[in-house]
Amino acid sequence: GFGCSTTYWRATMSALTLAGYPEVHAIDLLGQGQSAKPSRADGVEYSIDLWAQLVDDYARDHISSDKDVILVGNSLGSVVALSAVTGDFVR
Repeated sequence: GFGCSTTYWRATMSALTLAGYPEVHAIDLLGQGQSAKPSRADGVEYSIDLWAQLVDDYARDHISSDKDVILVGNSLGSVVALSAVTGDFVR
């Protein structure tokens, strides 16, 4: 969600690992948390589509294609996760 970062997910990540999930990732959406914060002057316009595409790209680049992916998000992140999973974003 707005104003949050991967820092807030540490306990959840630990719990998921203890529950047997072999690989757990957390990312800060562009412009949120500890990520870069480019502006419109930099040619970046924040949107659900942008963030969903970034999540999709991250998963494709960092998670083996033979593994199932479970996306979890909080607040705005849940909308981004849903959009990424359904592919409901503009490339």
